[in-house]
Amino acid sequence: MLNFTKKIILTLLMLCPLAFYGQIEGRFSSSNKNFKPINYTKVKKNNNNYTKNSPIQKLIKYNEQKNFVYLTGNLGASILQGDNHSYKPGLESNIGVGYQISEFIGVEAKIGYTTFDGEYGGWLEVIHIDGIKANLNLTLNLTNLISGYSPSRRFHIVPIAGLGQIYHRGHIRYSDYWMDAHPNYNSGNQERKVGYNDEGRRTVMTITGGINFNYAISSYTKLNLNIEANWYDTDWLDCEKRGANDYSSSVTLGVSYVLGKKTGNSNKKIYSPCE
Repeated sequence: MLNFTKKIILTLLMLCPLAFYGQIEGRFSSSNKNFKPINYTKVKKNNNNYTKNSPIQKLIKYNEQKNFVYLTGNLGASILQGDNHSYKPGLESNIGVGYQISEFIGVEAKIGYTTFDGEYGGWLEVIHIDGIKANLNLTLNLTNLISGYSPSRRFHIVPIAGLGQIYHRGHIRYSDYWMDAHPNYNSGNQERKVGYNDEGRRTVMTITGGINFNYAISSYTKLNLNIEANWYDTDWLDCEKRGANDYSSSVTLGVSYVLGKKTGNSNKKIYSPCE
């Protein structure tokens, strides 16, 4: 009887590893009826063992959508490239709204105010030149186009191109030396104004091109560095006309804020044996 009992116990011990393997196979197999996909946002809310450095937390921390609406604003410096160049900076500022249509293409509408300053060759001084601008730009996310879309990517390089208008005016003064050398220049007037008095501001078309460097500090907020160039359909922006149209360049820093619900890929499923 004792020998028979030992044989039974030995047989059960030999079968135990097979039983354990069957249990593990059943728990983790996606074909198991009790195996459920879970939403990681629910895990974050309900799991008491959730830790700050867990993989789930890293997915939630930053998760950009493919399409979204955003507000943007920038402030920086502008340089006028007129008939007589000066590298004394003016002010460049703008606000706008944009829509990221897909992971590659977007549109952006902006209005802004810019001033230009400078002295030209010791014979001409800018008293005041400013303009109110409105632009509609197309944006291309070059980083996503080259490297593919990734919702966790924070840095993006975005070229822009667009059309718009500027409502400008200017006031300049010629030096005493220049007027002595050219007494009949500007009909003998030492100062010249364009876009003032009864005529009001002049309106001309602009062509804009540039590149934005964007860095996301959260799913809501992005910092950006914008480098742009504007070509103007006039030679009078600097109140001096010598045959070539004027243009300007600008460098600005800004911030963008995403509107609406920040869902991103929040419905993405992950699989876990916990549920």
